[in-house]
Amino acid sequence: MIEPTPQFVFKTYYNNNEKLFINICEHYIVDEPEEKELVDLAADETGFRIPMSVGNLKEDHDKCNFYCYYYNHIYHNYHCISIIINIFSLL
Repeated sequence: MIEPTPQFVFKTYYNNNEKLFINICEHYIVDEPEEKELVDLAADETGFRIPMSVGNLKEDHDKCNFYCYYYNHIYHNYHCISIIINIFSLL
């Protein structure tokens, strides 16, 4: 079992308006993103493979002690940095 480094979290809602947290984490053991030729694309296009590890849906309580769910999404360290940069460039 790996111990990922937490980076940020998305809060949304699941089923009957129950909170769902998606924890974005990083760890070097997950493969780095890479460009990859894909059969479906035109000859001059390449795809981008983004490896990740997604944990099972888990139950917990939020900071107000209300029932909630969460997932851990783990990416390579490099990809977490690029996600953060892209999010802040949209603000």
